[in-house]
Amino acid sequence: MAVSLAISVLLIDMLFGRKLFSWKVILEKIPFFAIALVFGLVAIWAQQSKGYMHQIDTYTMGQRIVFAAYGFNQYILKLLWPSPLSAIYPYPMQMGLPAVPAYMYSYLGLMAAWVALSVFLWFRNKNILFSILFFAGNIIFVLQLIPVGGVIMSDRYSYIPSIGYAYLVAYTIAWLFNKYGNVIKGVA
Repeated sequence: MAVSLAISVLLIDMLFGRKLFSWKVILEKIPFFAIALVFGLVAIWAQQSKGYMHQIDTYTMGQRIVFAAYGFNQYILKLLWPSPLSAIYPYPMQMGLPAVPAYMYSYLGLMAAWVALSVFLWFRNKNILFSILFFAGNIIFVLQLIPVGGVIMSDRYSYIPSIGYAYLVAYTIAWLFNKYGNVIKGVA
């Protein structure tokens, strides 16, 4: 999760309206991206040395993309409705199912909807876009595109990404209060 810090800092700059492609911003972000690269490589090396990356040969890249779409959407679902939670979310073959069960392909459509929504919001509302990109930018490294460990997802990886959606809830409450605050005061 430390690898995503560089993306988070860049997204915060975007939220506050900084020019992301100015030399000042680029130069101050180089250390964050350098550290993220080092930590990412160390994490991959450590997982390989302990034999935790065995699924890389078991599943094709297409299957891992389906798993990533499934994981992304499940993280959002469990953020909104945290039940049932589990310590272990095994790969389908570990449960005696086909390599990729048919229902998992539907998550590709949901993933496409998230991408379309992000593109739609790109120039319309930076606060909503920030929350979506903060979640996505922090969860992308644990979506098993490079499979690590024996599970398809882990609830603990959603803690930091959920800050994006907490921001969205706070932004929505503030927006509603600013828009309808006089109505609320009049009722009370």
